[in-house]
Amino acid sequence: MRLTIALLAAVGTVVGSGMADAAEAVDIVDGGTTLKGILYRPEGAGPVPAILSRTCYDRRFPLTPAAAIDPERAVAAGFALVVQDVRGVHDSGGAFDPFVTEADDGYDTIEWVAEQPWCSGAVGLSGRSYVGATQWLAATQRPPHLKAIAPVVTGSDYYHGWVYQGGAFQLGFNLFWVHMMGGRKRKDSLTLQFEHLPLKEPPLLDESEAGRFYKEWLSHSTDDEFWQALSINRRYERPQVPEAFGAAARLPSHSKT
Repeated sequence: MRLTIALLAAVGTVVGSGMADAAEAVDIVDGGTTLKGILYRPEGAGPVPAILSRTCYDRRFPLTPAAAIDPERAVAAGFALVVQDVRGVHDSGGAFDPFVTEADDGYDTIEWVAEQPWCSGAVGLSGRSYVGATQWLAATQRPPHLKAIAPVVTGSDYYHGWVYQGGAFQLGFNLFWVHMMGGRKRKDSLTLQFEHLPLKEPPLLDESEAGRFYKEWLSHSTDDEFWQALSINRRYERPQVPEAFGAAARLPSHSKT
């Protein structure tokens, strides 16, 4: 899969909102889809190791970079930090298809970061929840320059314990999440969706891209080939790098307990 990866680079110490005064546009034209991110790196330093966080929660939101690692501390410790919006969210191109494209896109991004003149060629992954899933999925592809992953509060099976629990569709979590990812602004929209039957036709979801994958999840109501192809706990042998876990990172559940 070929990507065009666009980065807004913040050079120097980062504070507060995570943006520095000195910024430059850094683009790579490699055909295909444009994924956008923010780069934090030490000013005036030679090539340094990089930490990558691939998120669906808006790289520009002040708390998003810190959900992987505090940018200021990362830069002070001599690391570059790249926070990237995954495919189809915010202003990254393509369609957001949760979990499905993260292995290939993660591989391509890791290898692109490793090739940059500010990177020493060593890349690690860090982050929590969905960002933990993007780490696991990328690691299964064995990118040559990936050196370690650090998933926190994530799952290893996206059917059991994430989208379904004991075979039951997790309506509360799933509707809330697609509501959030769809960018709903009406204060009453989530209530309308929770109160609506049948489950396959919640109001307002057709107005956003999130409605597409919500319906796809409902159509895969058993642990079928769709989920098995994504689940990490069926291929723990694939990642060949050190793994540091936070909370229940390796349990077949998205629970924090």
